[in-house]
Amino acid sequence: MIKAKEEKQTIEDIVRDINMNGFSIAEGVIPEDKVAEVREGAINAGADEFARVAEERDKSRAQGHIIGAEGVDQAKGLINLTQVFAPYLMHEKILGVSEVIFGPHIRVIWTSVLINNPGTKRFYWHADWPYNQTNASHIPAPYPDVIMGLASIWMLTPFNKETGGTLVVPGSHRMNNNPSSEGIRGIDR
Repeated sequence: MIKAKEEKQTIEDIVRDINMNGFSIAEGVIPEDKVAEVREGAINAGADEFARVAEERDKSRAQGHIIGAEGVDQAKGLINLTQVFAPYLMHEKILGVSEVIFGPHIRVIWTSVLINNPGTKRFYWHADWPYNQTNASHIPAPYPDVIMGLASIWMLTPFNKETGGTLVVPGSHRMNNNPSSEGIRGIDR
């Protein structure tokens, strides 16, 4: 549903989008004048972790695991390294939506910084945990039609088709399989 600019996006709008499409774009969670500060804080906090994570990733790849794309810097547990983005986790469009879907006792289970460096090639189509069939810990397909987790992706740099924005298949959250198991006809991993 396209809203007039003067209408405020509500929690109900976001929850409806998630239920219908499997995702929603919640604008304004981080004020425009704070985005650069959050981006730089995340990059600086993760800098020491990038090499360590890359070494772990290389060991996993050597064992045959399909993990991460070349050219991507990653730091896990970002909230332990910096709280620059923590106030925005409390924004109603994040916390409020989570509480509508899961109730008052929600839990953040991971925070990571991922940096797709210039020239990074697109990674294979996949699903995030717990659905990714290439992970040891996963729910086997076919999946039940229930929301088991929410992920938020915070775009802190221009994020679009030309710069390598995330691709989604609207409605795929209702499918009982995903491309990580090569189980959806017509979707090329």
